[in-house]
Amino acid sequence: TFMYSYVPVIMNLWNKEGFNATRPLLTNFVSTYCWLIVPIIFGLSAIRVEGITLIAGSKYSVSAYLVPVIIVGIGLDGMNFIYTAGLMHRKKTNIVLGISFIATIINIVLNVVLVPIVGLMGAAIATLVTYAAYMIFAGYFTFRDNKFDIPFKDIVQSLCYGLIMYTAIMVIPQNIVNMNPLVIKITVGCTVYFSLIALFSRSKLIAVLSVFQRRPVT
Repeated sequence: TFMYSYVPVIMNLWNKEGFNATRPLLTNFVSTYCWLIVPIIFGLSAIRVEGITLIAGSKYSVSAYLVPVIIVGIGLDGMNFIYTAGLMHRKKTNIVLGISFIATIINIVLNVVLVPIVGLMGAAIATLVTYAAYMIFAGYFTFRDNKFDIPFKDIVQSLCYGLIMYTAIMVIPQNIVNMNPLVIKITVGCTVYFSLIALFSRSKLIAVLSVFQRRPVT
């Protein structure tokens, strides 16, 4: 929903009015994405054991330690649209192809080196580093010609709120009599995170809620 609501608006505005008119929307995309992905990363990390047990069964819960690394990698991958949009718009597909090739080589090398040493965690780390490398390379080539403001304040705030949410979830007792711990943890996590936004970053709450209405705030 988030990508589907932003991508057409960004590309349409870019084609019609140029990059300068699109710059604020790109910044808004990064900001809103961070406010959305951070609670997902911290939340899934906090309920990783219960979540895997519910979805796949208790015998697979031993792999829960992989969840934080995997979900961070997926979160970074979600940012790649922004860092390749400028290249694609300028038809620099050769650069995108080159970045993809380098990222693939990095992934292969890291898997060969890390998997024999740390097993599945090695594969998860290789994926995370690959996504990070792709984002860095794509960002470098994009920002050479199409710079826009990175909302560092929003990134830091969302990370702080996410950490507080994670802490609140982790202090909940594992054995809650006559109650489902997974439901309790999800409820507490959502309540804490969105309460912090409402109290200290109220203007961002509107942008986050607009995503669920499939209309980006411009």
